[in-house]
Amino acid sequence: MKKADILAGSLLAIMGLVVIELSRRIPPPLFTKTLLPGFFPMWLGIGLTICAFLLVIEAILFGKKTERVEWPSKIVTKRVAGFMVLAALYILSQNILGYFASTTILLIVFSRLFGAKRWRELIVLAVVTSAIALFSFKFWLGIPFPSDLLGLEGG
Repeated sequence: MKKADILAGSLLAIMGLVVIELSRRIPPPLFTKTLLPGFFPMWLGIGLTICAFLLVIEAILFGKKTERVEWPSKIVTKRVAGFMVLAALYILSQNILGYFASTTILLIVFSRLFGAKRWRELIVLAVVTSAIALFSFKFWLGIPFPSDLLGLEGG
């Protein structure tokens, strides 16, 4: 596990540093007295980087060589790949569908993939969760969203 932890920690540290740098590049809105759009991603990147460095340090200082680590099964690999594809589609769809619609669709798809059966409850939960998140970020925190194709969510 020592080598695996060092490798995983190093990759996570690189990802965290990339998130920090990209969050610094998010342009601030013209007029705002609230948190800037890059505030949360930057702190997320800082936390990820700190945890990654702690993982590497722990592996170097206390890590033991253990038996060979097996790769995940094919079904787990497919689920992880599917998650990554859905996350990429979600990011790409936000400028087209807008935050609310793309988040609602993503929550419905993820809920179905994780075994939710009741459509009515699933849709209500996805709509309510998306609405609360949109209200929290846009109106309460004052973080602007990019406009969708219809121009409904911008500003």
